[in-house]
Amino acid sequence: MTKYAISFFLWVVALWFTGVALELEVFYVLAAVLLAALLICWMLVQRAGKDLQVVRVIAHTARQGDEIKVELIITSGGKRSHKDLLFCDSIPACEEDSVPRLWISGLKKEESASVCYRIQAETRGEHQLGPVYLMCSDPFGLFRKIRKLDCPGKLLVLPRWEAISRLPYRKHLRSSMPGITRSTNEGEGQEFFGIREHRNGDGMRRVHWPSTVRARKLMVRQYESENRPDLSVFVDTCGDLYLDRATAIAMSIAMHGLDTGSRVNCFAEGGSPRHVGLGAGELQRHLICRFMSRLQESEKVTRRSLGEALAVLSGHETLIAVLQELTPETVGVLASYAYRGNPTIVLMADSQALTTTARPRAQKYIHSLSTLGVPVIPIAEEGSLDKALQAWLR
Repeated sequence: MTKYAISFFLWVVALWFTGVALELEVFYVLAAVLLAALLICWMLVQRAGKDLQVVRVIAHTARQGDEIKVELIITSGGKRSHKDLLFCDSIPACEEDSVPRLWISGLKKEESASVCYRIQAETRGEHQLGPVYLMCSDPFGLFRKIRKLDCPGKLLVLPRWEAISRLPYRKHLRSSMPGITRSTNEGEGQEFFGIREHRNGDGMRRVHWPSTVRARKLMVRQYESENRPDLSVFVDTCGDLYLDRATAIAMSIAMHGLDTGSRVNCFAEGGSPRHVGLGAGELQRHLICRFMSRLQESEKVTRRSLGEALAVLSGHETLIAVLQELTPETVGVLASYAYRGNPTIVLMADSQALTTTARPRAQKYIHSLSTLGVPVIPIAEEGSLDKALQAWLR
């Protein structure tokens, strides 16, 4: 009930008592008519939207920052028409102010109408979509009511990952470390090895025409053999300031590993579950996507908890740790892991952590890791992961 309805009701009461005081029937009749009109308006608001059915059409998955198209299909299931329908959707993955109010001028009985709008996915995670709200009002604006129309659904917002042309461990690992090895033998890798004479079974795509012209015989390219390593990705979830960036970096690494044929596993301190076992293929991609989208801020990583997390690794994987900051606990455990001969790379989601007042301490940690062959690569900003990796490779 609005303030106008309250004022209207008080005027009706005043007319009634005026009629009693002056003993005039016209005031009784007028008060009764106005009271009946007030009751009719209230009943119209209570019945509004009872027979409406709403279906929301939306993508099941999206990346952070993507625009999502949402379509609402409203159907009148009753035998009466509706006028001036105002809807408001509720999607927890985006900011509340970004969801517009949707207006439908009229809807006849047993008729359907659809309205479309676009929102931007802001919050990473698996979201339960809320109901659609109908703003009901009578023609005079005396009464208002918000009717909730159930419209269940789910939306999985994934971290926004970027394409990577090459990972550092494919070229810059110590020969004493297990993992990927660069062979001087010919194989089916991507690294150019040399030129040789054509043999039976060589495809025409491998023919090197400039050398063929010079040698006056068919020459083909040969490539180095490359053993695909297993890849482990660790995400530092202590703190929420750079958590989304750390998750996006880890997601980019994991997706690149799966795309290039490596088996990948992921683990972190936050989220449930905290570990995705080693695997490859589309099922593993699906599991990693859900794992990364559910990561949440956790308490400070202790040396014991991180050691237990690394204990699930077989020792043959290449470990890429995505950290928000360098701490004695994480540096100690990673140094111990690398000391046993396991290839390890550290990516810093917060590049400012190496240039602030804590820089002397950070440089000490970087020196300790570098003596074990562990590079520490800062990622300056969002979208610069591949650029930072290729700059380090050069």
